[in-house]
Amino acid sequence: MKYDVIVIGGGLGGLECGYILARAGKSVLVLEQGRQTGGCLQSYRRNGLEFDTGFHYVGGLEKGQPLYRVFEYLGLDSLPWHRMDESFFSSSSRTRSPYL
Repeated sequence: MKYDVIVIGGGLGGLECGYILARAGKSVLVLEQGRQTGGCLQSYRRNGLEFDTGFHYVGGLEKGQPLYRVFEYLGLDSLPWHRMDESFFSSSSRTRSPYL
C-alpha cells in the first residue's frame, strides 16, 4: 500500500500531525514502536505502582488565547474542560486560564 506521508512516532505530536494531514486529504500511516500510542499521554506500572504521565493542566483555552484555535481545530474544545480554582496558581499564571 502507498501512503502520501509516513509519520514515525505515535506520541502526541505524531498523532496530531497524522490527524492534520489526514484531515487535509492525505493518506497517512503512523508508526509506533511501543505497545500503545500516546507517548507521554499514558500511564505505566513499576513495582506495583501506577504512574499517570499525561498532562494535567492546560492554559490558554479561552477564546482569543493561544491554544483555543488549536484545540478547536483538533476537535478537543468539546471535551469536558473544567476551569481550575485560580487560588492554586501564582498571580503570573492566572492569566493563562487553567483548565483540566
